[in-house]
Amino acid sequence: MNLFVLACVLIGVLALTAPRRPRLAQLTFLIVAAFILTNKVYSPQFVIWLIPLLALARPRWRDFLIWQTLEALHWAAVWMYLGQVTSGGVSQHNIDMPYYVLAVVFHMAATGYLMARVALEIWNPGHDVVRRHGTDDPQGGPFEGLPDRLRVDLLHPRPPYCHGGRRPQMPDVAVVGSGPNGLAAAVTLARAGLKVHVYEAAPTPGGGLRTAELIEPGHLHDVCSAVHPMALASPFFRQFELSRRIRLEVPDVSYGTPLDGGRAALAYRSLERTVAGLGRDGGAFGRLMAPLVQRADGVADLTLNQLLRVPRDPVAAALFGIRVLEQGSGLWG
Repeated sequence: MNLFVLACVLIGVLALTAPRRPRLAQLTFLIVAAFILTNKVYSPQFVIWLIPLLALARPRWRDFLIWQTLEALHWAAVWMYLGQVTSGGVSQHNIDMPYYVLAVVFHMAATGYLMARVALEIWNPGHDVVRRHGTDDPQGGPFEGLPDRLRVDLLHPRPPYCHGGRRPQMPDVAVVGSGPNGLAAAVTLARAGLKVHVYEAAPTPGGGLRTAELIEPGHLHDVCSAVHPMALASPFFRQFELSRRIRLEVPDVSYGTPLDGGRAALAYRSLERTVAGLGRDGGAFGRLMAPLVQRADGVADLTLNQLLRVPRDPVAAALFGIRVLEQGSGLWG
């Protein structure tokens, strides 16, 4: 009981010091898992309590399947060991104490690992797959969408009071400029649990994406950029399902390249149509681009992300790298 009380105190400290209020499912999972690990009596059926809580607290298939595999081994070890103790049968049909203890260790380690992963996602809300899509606490009931009023910041304690008698409201992050890059950074940081202030000198936000009546009323002009070729491919916009929220006009011809003799090469959204319009060069262009088109998501993840990391799609990275190296070299053609 003392260990369980201590675990609940630590869970409470984690909840109060986290950058963002934890979800109710996360806290419930940690409390129930702590009870199972610290309780003097354990029944294999206790794992049933954790299955729905883990599905709500951390819906990730890989960890769930690994945990269930170890729990299945633990369940089998319990009954095989009890069979050996009660029947006195030969070890050929049962297991001895060392193997049973090893199964118990695996069971406790798996449960502790899941608790650690849930605690890490509480401490780093940006890694929470539930809140990553803009929701707050689907199982929170009346706590859904409430502001974080009770929070203790141990790493950055705020000054006690200012001269006016009120606590100063200092943001964690200040973003200067409300263009697309600034707003994207502000949204990403805010979803990670940080308090963000956006500062903009212009009367309206949007930066280069703004549209205004510059000449006459009712006649709209794009203040800066008018074409956004990466809107559909951007991981950030795809995460927010931009194409479902606003209507994007996509032309049949993506771009064109002028050639000698007054001709032009046109790139359509369809690779087959583009190849057909390039004449004798269409075959080479098709062989160049077809593997990249088939792995368009992997290429976008590689080219629109930081380069000093392991790519999510190594095959796409290799195909892209080979084609970049062969351009302009003796391999091209």
